[in-house]
Order: sequence, then C-alpha cells, then structure tokens
Amino acid sequence: MFLSQPNGADAVRSFQFTKDGGRIVLGNIGKMDGPYFIKLFKLNSHDNKDWEVTYRDFDISHMIHQTSDGGYAFIAYSNYYRSFFLIKTNP
Repeated sequence: MFLSQPNGADAVRSFQFTKDGGRIVLGNIGKMDGPYFIKLFKLNSHDNKDWEVTYRDFDISHMIHQTSDGGYAFIAYSNYYRSFFLIKTNP
C-alpha cells in the first residue's frame, strides 16, 4: 500500500494500534540490488495517512511502540555503522 516501489523488496516489519484509534506502521523499503531505508507512517482511524518519515541511514527496523508521551520508538540496524539503535520520535 504505502511501501510499494517498482522492483522493490518492501516489507512491513511492525505495526501497532495507536491511542487515537489509528495505526503506526514501520517498514523497510528498497531495491533488491540497492540500499534499504526505513519508513514510518501514521494512519488515522479512517486509514488515511497522517504523516510519514523516511530514515535513510538505517537498513532494518523492528518493533514499533507508542510511548507514554505520544511519540513512537523502534529498534533499527545500520549496516554502515554495524550497530543497533533505539530511535524515538517526538509526539
């Protein structure tokens, strides 16, 4: 739906229902022979996209959670840095 690219290797990695009745979706986008990116987007209760963010320095994402302050947190891995990161968004 929102993660589709021509000749891509796109996948939803995690999603969660949000406190406002919508959904937060975390996925990977990229080409089979190229770099991968992480995409985070928020759907409202009518399945319309409220916003989206692309993280270009990361390759793999996992486990999205809404935090108590209304933001979101997830785990990401970067092949460039060869390390895992905990990424937290602002509410």
